[in-house]
Amino acid sequence: MRMALFLALICAFGSRTEGQGLPVKPAPRSVSSLELQTEIFQDRYLPGESIEVEFRLRNLSGEPLTFRPEDEWLDVTVRSIGKNAQEGVLVPRIGPVRINGMFTVPHTVAVKARVDITPGFGVLPPGRYKLDATMLHPSTRSPSRATSLLLEVVPGSKIWEQEFGFRAVGPESQLELRKYSLQKMTTKSEVRLYVGVTDASEQMVFRQVALGRTANSDHQQARIDRLSYLHVLHQTGPRTFTHTVVNPLGDTLRRMTYDAATSGLRPALKRDEEGRVVLVGGIRRPQANDIPAEEPPVKPDDVSTLPR
Repeated sequence: MRMALFLALICAFGSRTEGQGLPVKPAPRSVSSLELQTEIFQDRYLPGESIEVEFRLRNLSGEPLTFRPEDEWLDVTVRSIGKNAQEGVLVPRIGPVRINGMFTVPHTVAVKARVDITPGFGVLPPGRYKLDATMLHPSTRSPSRATSLLLEVVPGSKIWEQEFGFRAVGPESQLELRKYSLQKMTTKSEVRLYVGVTDASEQMVFRQVALGRTANSDHQQARIDRLSYLHVLHQTGPRTFTHTVVNPLGDTLRRMTYDAATSGLRPALKRDEEGRVVLVGGIRRPQANDIPAEEPPVKPDDVSTLPR
């Protein structure tokens, strides 16, 4: 119907202008009815660190649009660049970068989602990079391109390392050597602390775990327990300390915050005779980012939450 109306308008226009010799104007450039914005929350990363990108898209098409992962409507590219941010070498993509799940966006509404792009491009070696993102819905005529993002991958300053034996779960798994390391990265505003999980030669990076900011003069403690879990205690404030437990896969199993005792004695990590690592001293301070999360207290009048 639309095509018939479009042809009818062309014919009508031609019948009025026949023989007048009007100049032919180029067709106007197609404007996308979608808006895409991207944002990263730091400009420097360690090799192997998760690079989370927030994608914000707005629908201006005049009707609801449904986005499905199988449509591959989002395209992300990363290029290594020189000092002048010129076009560089395209980084090979080893996996998809997509927002999982189907969702519908009404007209004029904006939605956002955070995606870790690291699995899609692997471990980026130290250098400067430019990230570009484009989206194209099947019902729209032209793609929408977000403003390019610039980021830098830098080597950390290693302050501690330890090899350990690790055997994956499975009947045919073999014992392998891996390595934990503590690394610092200094930014314009703070010093960040990381746990690196690599093979013994450091040729393969399994995970870079961000532990958060740390005091520049802090003496971090690191202990490996009998399960090959790494315990780290570091100072995050004048009297505040964080205890983090990381497993050989790089998963964060525990994160708790403690205040120094009123006497000024700071908490510490101790290993008992059975190889367990425990924290002694300090006063627990529950936080919103605790792992595992703090469970809300049970209300006496809430019968549905009481144990049976």
